[in-house]
Amino acid sequence: FQAEDGIRDVERSRGLGDVYKRQSFLLFLKPCIMKMKGAESWRPELHSGVLENGVKVSTDRRSLYPCRIRDQGKRYRIIPLDFHGSGDMRTVCRADGFIILEPGKHRLKRGDGVNFIFL
Repeated sequence: FQAEDGIRDVERSRGLGDVYKRQSFLLFLKPCIMKMKGAESWRPELHSGVLENGVKVSTDRRSLYPCRIRDQGKRYRIIPLDFHGSGDMRTVCRADGFIILEPGKHRLKRGDGVNFIFL
């Protein structure tokens, strides 16, 4: 399966159910399993990349902003998606990962560095 812009080419997506399963496992189940195995704490592995497009976001807590990710060899190009909040599952289904945003107002520009996690 390949998305219209060619970003996804590794894994076949079967729709919203697959997205929910990946997100739930990564963000909720894996940390619980790691804790039960004796790990002090576990968090998804953070990666860094460079924004392809700017994005404006205001959040009062740590947030995950959906994005597409392109591997450019030694760096990742991050493409923020047009996101309308947690009920916007259509956009979340198109995401390859999430940009990590700390609380506050963000006016990120093309070329800015960001941290993200893969889905």
